[in-house]
Amino acid sequence: MLTFTQSWFLSVVPIGIGIILQLLNMKKMKETHSEIHGVLRNRFDLEKVKIAISLNMSCAMLYIAVWLLVVVFGIYLVATKNLGLFSLVGHMMIFGIVTLPFGIIGKKDENLIKKLEIESEDPYIEKKFRDYLRQWNQPQLKIHD
Repeated sequence: MLTFTQSWFLSVVPIGIGIILQLLNMKKMKETHSEIHGVLRNRFDLEKVKIAISLNMSCAMLYIAVWLLVVVFGIYLVATKNLGLFSLVGHMMIFGIVTLPFGIIGKKDENLIKKLEIESEDPYIEKKFRDYLRQWNQPQLKIHD
């Protein structure tokens, strides 16, 4: 049977993946906001925002997939008596505790995009941006036109 420290990969690997995904997402949100100077003016700006939101959505789905893989693999290890239940629970708690702050910090960067100003005469820009925000709240891999 694996000890808690011998089963380090159940928390360390997912934490690493989760942090990388969140840092990538935060970087893209900041870059996009900076590139368009916090204002949607045209369809090119809208496309940049769409890409940033789609990346955010994909990263969220990957994070969930990693979490599910750890749970399924962990349950398998527990069921085959290769890992104790408390060890699995400990790894899941560490995973959540370590990655939670990155998610909270990332929300600040998401709000940079959610609160963009719209300075365009083209009604399409505002309509599409509102649609992107609506889709962002739904579980999907990317923004659909």
